[in-house]
Amino acid sequence: MMTTNDFPEGPVPAGGGTVSDLEATVNTAPAAGKKTVVDVFDNTEAALLARCTITEGNTSCQSTAATPVAAGDYIVVLSDGSSNAAAAEMRVTFRY
Repeated sequence: MMTTNDFPEGPVPAGGGTVSDLEATVNTAPAAGKKTVVDVFDNTEAALLARCTITEGNTSCQSTAATPVAAGDYIVVLSDGSSNAAAAEMRVTFRY
């Protein structure tokens, strides 16, 4: 599990939900040979819910994965920009 830039959200409301439509955008594209990986984890169950990768020369990524998450669990967004040579501001959105 990655440990950079965690932003917890929760608890998930009664009845649970589904994480879907992950999209991440950065203001500076990764350089040649670099990338930024964005993961949405169920922090309570330590389970990957969605992932997308911003590749060199691009400023966004999307995932159409739809994964259920239980009521009461906490969701965390993790990003690994260590392979991105330039510091970048990031916006991450998803539905649940």
